[in-house]
Amino acid sequence: MNEVAVRPEYELPTKFEDVASFAIITQEKLKSVRAEISAIQRLGLAQEVLKQKVREAQDLAGVKTRAEMKLGELTAAMPKAKGVRRDLTSPSRAEKSNTKAESLASVNISTQKASQYELMAANPDIVEQAIAEARENEDIVSRSSVLKKIKEKNRKAERQAAITEQLSQPKTSSHIDIFTTDRFYASSKTCSVCGHKKDDLRLSDRIYHCEYCGAVIDRDKNASMNLYHYGKSIISH
Repeated sequence: MNEVAVRPEYELPTKFEDVASFAIITQEKLKSVRAEISAIQRLGLAQEVLKQKVREAQDLAGVKTRAEMKLGELTAAMPKAKGVRRDLTSPSRAEKSNTKAESLASVNISTQKASQYELMAANPDIVEQAIAEARENEDIVSRSSVLKKIKEKNRKAERQAAITEQLSQPKTSSHIDIFTTDRFYASSKTCSVCGHKKDDLRLSDRIYHCEYCGAVIDRDKNASMNLYHYGKSIISH
């Protein structure tokens, strides 16, 4: 395995050792391309050459990230204690399986790194989102950026669970009104000034620009104002 194919449709190896080797080779190739990008920027070479190398780095980073996610799938299924494989056709062909610790040590992967891979494997939607957003923003995806997104998702889920728990409790005050919106309510995409809906708003757009009335407002503030107006409309009716 001397060359790394970086086509998006590239099929990853299936064996743990092969995927681990593939990830290492891809990482080394990515380092090399990153060094080329730095040299191109330092020397001020043609922008087209720079863009070509950035695209190559994006492809490599995407493949590497998916390989790490694949490693997470495989390590999560590994036995923690020694055992005998029962999936073979004949008892005479039974093979003893290595423990998870032994398998990780054989390819020089730490338990901490394996835990990160498994976290990625448990959140494939976030991994693909991070890869797509990096390409859209002309950036290069990294494991740290993926893990950051996963942590943000988990924190959001924890906050939502806490809010849901609070909503399920009996009211302690007659002066508090609590309203919920449909999960698809377009609080972020709707202009809080004129009500125009911006369907092409991206997750990376942190400032809301309304092409209809010209309003410019922080994305989160815009969403909160829409929710505020929604609550007022419920009360008035």
